[in-house]
Amino acid sequence: MLQAAVPDALALGAEVGAIMLGGVLLYELMRRAGAYRTVGAWLAREVADPAGRLLLMTLGVAPFVESVTGFGVGAVVTYPLFVQMGFAPQEAGILALLGLVAVPCGALAPGTLVASKLAGVSFQSLGEASAALSLPVFLICGGAAMVVGMGWRQASRQTGKLLIAAASLWGGIWLANRFAGTPPAGALGSLAGIGAGLVMGRASRDPLRTRGSTWERAAPRPEEEMPVVRALVPYVALVGLLVMSPGVVSLAAKMGWSLEAAAGSSLPWLWATCGFASLWFRLSLRTVAAALREALARWAPAALTTVLFVLLGNVMRVSGMAMALAEEASELRWGYLALAPWVGALGGFITGSNTGANAMFAAAQAGAAVRLGYPRLTSRER
Repeated sequence: MLQAAVPDALALGAEVGAIMLGGVLLYELMRRAGAYRTVGAWLAREVADPAGRLLLMTLGVAPFVESVTGFGVGAVVTYPLFVQMGFAPQEAGILALLGLVAVPCGALAPGTLVASKLAGVSFQSLGEASAALSLPVFLICGGAAMVVGMGWRQASRQTGKLLIAAASLWGGIWLANRFAGTPPAGALGSLAGIGAGLVMGRASRDPLRTRGSTWERAAPRPEEEMPVVRALVPYVALVGLLVMSPGVVSLAAKMGWSLEAAAGSSLPWLWATCGFASLWFRLSLRTVAAALREALARWAPAALTTVLFVLLGNVMRVSGMAMALAEEASELRWGYLALAPWVGALGGFITGSNTGANAMFAAAQAGAAVRLGYPRLTSRER
């Protein structure tokens, strides 16, 4: 049994772990270059409207960063930005976590990849289905962020802005899944949320005061601070590579070069971006080495846990445990459909990871759906 489960688990776990490490390394490189500090100062200067700021961060910046890097980095990046914007530490922590919850496919979607492999469904179709069902999550997270940051009364007056921001993020992520593929969908779709937040946030340029937080313009940009466009170039490069990757693979095949390993995978492009960021910011070898050491220290515990969960999921599938669970679940008949989301939520609570939750329960959930005669996806399978 283990001989059948281990090879597949190690192969899948290695790919997922390498994606996670690349994302954390990119964060460390950009942090050491001062890119996040630059972006935070720019946001504090340019975006004055409280509701716009909250929605920009919760339904824009946090989903973008987490979609690219994963590993909770979206909250790590946005927490100091919320503090810089005038929120108390406790408020900033809650807001950063709400932004993290709003992410449908962090770290270029390895959790979705695991679920598609174990459930035997199309990676692309699963990404589209997940995106289509995400609107309620965006509304809840954005609304909760406004209540935390502004209070019930002021938040209720900004419902229109919440609807615009949530719909922008939802539409952007679904369209990106549909036309650009699942790995870059979170990052590309989050750009729509960022755009909506910027437009609404810049509608008012006067300092405003909200419950428990003072909103003031930041000091003028120091001369030594890099331009915000320069700070964002590595992210732009990564998104561009992910979008163009199918064309690059096809062109390479016509020229006689084999890049099949890069087809449908975000892994090579993410690591290429790490190398580009090192050169773009002119980081020394010592700085890059320090970033790699820190990234490895952050990554190792989560990577080991993820691989073990993937192994557990494969053992459950190969041994018949997943099918046995599916048979028991199917005894509930259509009542199981109401229970299924809570099973997934339990997996997320136990593992603290979308990837880990899918590794544990994706095969069993898919098996139960088949036995009930219900499609494994809510959208048409391809």
